[in-house]
Amino acid sequence: MKISEIPVLILAGGRGSRIKHLLNNFPKPMYPVLGKPFLDYQIKYLKKFGFSQFFISTGYQASVIHDYYSKDINVTCIYENEPLGTGGGVLLAAQTINANNFIVLNGDTLYLLDFDSFVTQSLINKNNSTIALKQVDDVSRYGEVTLGENNIIKSFIEKNKSGAKKGLINAGIYFLNKKQIIDSCMPSICSMETDIFPSLQRSGLYGYVSSDSFIDIGTPETLGEIENFIVINNLT
Repeated sequence: MKISEIPVLILAGGRGSRIKHLLNNFPKPMYPVLGKPFLDYQIKYLKKFGFSQFFISTGYQASVIHDYYSKDINVTCIYENEPLGTGGGVLLAAQTINANNFIVLNGDTLYLLDFDSFVTQSLINKNNSTIALKQVDDVSRYGEVTLGENNIIKSFIEKNKSGAKKGLINAGIYFLNKKQIIDSCMPSICSMETDIFPSLQRSGLYGYVSSDSFIDIGTPETLGEIENFIVINNLT
């Protein structure tokens, strides 16, 4: 399977509650960075690897995203009439995406992953799904993921603010098998983390570990770092 044949779904429907006061009524993924929406940097980076089909799951302030990408023939927006959660958004989009496998990204993170390697490794896992993991010095803000033999995911451990600890975190990039996803949960309001992932674990869910550069814009601190991140990594 060629990368150009693999659709990409970007989850961009959240409200960005922790930084809403800094967004000036923009949906978080459309936050302007050096004159362009954050989403543009995600899509530009993915295009470098050959991805060419993009779906954006929208909800809060959806019209801002729909209007901006309305003339881009490579981008299709999928609107949630009500907040469906991360899992519900994926399940809704899966009904539209015409492919056996697809990539999912969170619309507020930028992980400079080697997608050639990620896709190659994910395809080896055949009909199972794969999560991109990031090695960090402190998992307390994100929660921890543990691996077993052959990089099969053993567990997801909730956030723990008791102290810093090195480990692996879910980096918010998934290579998903469409049938496995649809079979995992009834279309409804649900969460990838608490509803879909436990189901996928029962049939086989894999981790892909990398230490590539990563940023999310979910807090005031990281939002203030995004311009520097873009410049340092030559993403302009």
